[in-house]
Amino acid sequence: MNLPQAAHRSTTAPAIFGLHHPPVTGEPSLGQAAAAGPSFVHLVDGLAELVGGLHVLERLDDEPLPIEVVDLGSVEPGSQTRCGEILSSIDTFAAEQWIFGRLLDAEYRTIIARLLGRIVERSPAELQRSDPLRTAAALAWLALHGNDDLSPPHHPSAADLWHGFGVSNAAAVGRRLHRAAGFERPSASGGRFARRPAVWLPDVALLHSRTRRGLVKLRDQLVTAIEAALERRRADAPIKDAGGRISVSAHLTVPRWAVRAPDGDGRHAVVVTFGNDDDDVEVVGLSVPDAHRLVHMLQQALTTIAR
Repeated sequence: MNLPQAAHRSTTAPAIFGLHHPPVTGEPSLGQAAAAGPSFVHLVDGLAELVGGLHVLERLDDEPLPIEVVDLGSVEPGSQTRCGEILSSIDTFAAEQWIFGRLLDAEYRTIIARLLGRIVERSPAELQRSDPLRTAAALAWLALHGNDDLSPPHHPSAADLWHGFGVSNAAAVGRRLHRAAGFERPSASGGRFARRPAVWLPDVALLHSRTRRGLVKLRDQLVTAIEAALERRRADAPIKDAGGRISVSAHLTVPRWAVRAPDGDGRHAVVVTFGNDDDDVEVVGLSVPDAHRLVHMLQQALTTIAR
């Protein structure tokens, strides 16, 4: 016999009967956040937004990015020259500033190359708005800041970056490059994850392995928390799987009275009260068709023994 879907009150009373039912199986995943509660949906949505979507988040890894260079074969000569000037300025900066030389490793060179490629493809004129050195500083800032790697005391600051390039604050140029690359700032929907930098790179192809490692850790913690929340819900549920059998916990009550009467809109409804005494009752309202359905269910239950 299959139990109908209906609302049940939680209780600590022991199970009063069990029904055979196939066990529910499945690995915990981020897709189960809704079943765990709205707060988990909020967290999962916010974290997924940082990497480009839920499916991307579920497959996220921390493998190092491969070494890549900018492909300028199809770029018009003026943009080719400007890209060469920008990359040369970044190379010189990394060679002269040993702290940033260590930070701007092979992965960051790939990120910078990919960013530059996106900008050249989408909005090449943006690279001409500032001089090459200032644009180079802004592009390096975008790559580092977009990975949350300009955060003292563990990393050098943006002020250190500007000083090393010998330019004034070029964050405004970096934000323009961010938009030119096709990005917008993540919204605040992600709760505590929204406290990422205002200029973030929500594309795993532009996230350093170190950044992705932190996101993978957060994702795995969320999966564990979702599974724990689902387990608590299963333990507290009045209807639960018990080793291949459905276990139902219920409390005994007494029907007090029932009456059919019109509601505020003139439609008839049946009001039923349950409780062990008149001072502690639960009042339930049913439409007339649902009341007939309940009568039929009760009659069926009285003539059928659940096994």
